[in-house]
Amino acid sequence: MALGVFPEVSLKEARTKRDAARTLLVDHIDPSTKRRSDRLAARFAAESSFKALALEWHRTKASGWAPRHAESVLKTLEIYLFPDLGALPVADIEPMALLEVLRKVERTGKLDTAKRLRERTQAIFRLAIQTGRAKYNPAAELTDALQAAVSQPRVALTLNQLPDFLAALKTIDLTPQTRVLFAVM
Repeated sequence: MALGVFPEVSLKEARTKRDAARTLLVDHIDPSTKRRSDRLAARFAAESSFKALALEWHRTKASGWAPRHAESVLKTLEIYLFPDLGALPVADIEPMALLEVLRKVERTGKLDTAKRLRERTQAIFRLAIQTGRAKYNPAAELTDALQAAVSQPRVALTLNQLPDFLAALKTIDLTPQTRVLFAVM
């Protein structure tokens, strides 16, 4: 088992590492196997941050999206979620921590954005569960925790207003699709 290269690892450090390896051997643990598993655990921890997992989720989904939508989704993650959650291990994120981040967005009046962020975090946590990086999905617990946007129905035209509306439509520059619609009428 190599303990390091001489100028970079002093003799004192090499002896300390040797003693630690001997202690592991006394406990019937192979030091080389332990070192490999520690490296693997460190890499797994780095790949298990919320940001790393969200970027992985985005890469897999973005191929099926329009480029502009993919860019928009990534931008909302970067603006609203990564500053507070990005560095945290995905398995350590609790529903209340996620709710606080979503409520920050909600307080700015962006109710639809908060709802979409919750949906996206739910998908990200589903990926975390599927890949063994989390045991449960805290976003699923927050389905009804956010304010719902209240939509205002638009007033319909009355039958008397319809001829004037259609006449006004014919005076503006129409798209080819709208011209085809008028040809059918």
